[in-house]
Amino acid sequence: MPLKATPIPKPDAPRMEIIQRAFEMLPNTAPFDVTGHPSMSVPCGLSDVLPAGMMLTAKHFDEVSIYRAASAFEKAGDWMVRLWRSWRRHSLKLFAINSSGRDAASVDRPAALWHWTCGRGTEVIAEIRNTQTVVVLALCLLGIWLAAESALAQEVVEKPTWSVGDWWEIGRYRFTVSNRNEDRYEMIRTPNGRNANLSAAAPYKVVVAVDGWISERIRPDRSVSEALEDKKHDWVRFPLTVGSEWVFYVLGKSRRGKSQRYDYECRAVSWEELQIAGNSVRTLRIACQSWTRSNPKHRADHTVWYAPEAKRYIKLVSHYTGGPTFDCSAWSVRP
Repeated sequence: MPLKATPIPKPDAPRMEIIQRAFEMLPNTAPFDVTGHPSMSVPCGLSDVLPAGMMLTAKHFDEVSIYRAASAFEKAGDWMVRLWRSWRRHSLKLFAINSSGRDAASVDRPAALWHWTCGRGTEVIAEIRNTQTVVVLALCLLGIWLAAESALAQEVVEKPTWSVGDWWEIGRYRFTVSNRNEDRYEMIRTPNGRNANLSAAAPYKVVVAVDGWISERIRPDRSVSEALEDKKHDWVRFPLTVGSEWVFYVLGKSRRGKSQRYDYECRAVSWEELQIAGNSVRTLRIACQSWTRSNPKHRADHTVWYAPEAKRYIKLVSHYTGGPTFDCSAWSVRP
């Protein structure tokens, strides 16, 4: 429901008044603190010369929809202009601050004029009678702006396409794309630093998908060994963006040699810089957990880093002894 702004307590207000003012906001915010749904309050009009807010709520990990809706609502009206005119009609005194932070006009008590310049060049002007309040408000607005910029600029990684000649160095070997058959890429294996001869017979090849899954190994005698589909690890799944979640399972062997099913749960967490061979690489960090049906409370952690510029995940770490690992130290791919 719409909720208009409540009066800000004075600097010397009693503690109970400050607490009372804080609790007045809870009916619209507390439910989403509990459920974890992303929410945002958007100014939607005036009530008794005060701005009223409209709460927007979206499904989990869908902050982008909120910012898009808020932007569309803001562009559809001019509530800020109406607010400014209304305040002027009610003879609110406004004061400016010069670069030194002191009042540009002589006033009876400290006052500050806060200008919030929006993307459309509109200014929100409000009188604030406490310097500390100015600082807090500035930090709050900066946080909201940074969050909005981050959400609106959120990158979605679509399924990449590799080209003949692209290569990656993994461990002691370089793998170079020599042929493509739909979503399956044939790759030649050579020692690190050595270019593959795409026209000559290769001593060893593998067939790989863009998610990193090796489905076939082709030996020099042309014999082929195929990997079982139920052993495939979906460390990445496209399209990929912050908040993406997926599950998969693989069949393996327990320490006692018995067949065992391992369930995995993955989530793309955040963008971060990763140091690879002395270079800073922008990656999307993916957190995964695995467990067995027989012992679901005992979970193992894995971390995967996907690099869009490399068109694949370049690092995998299992946070326990004997788990799967992966390191890509260099690559050359076409845009």
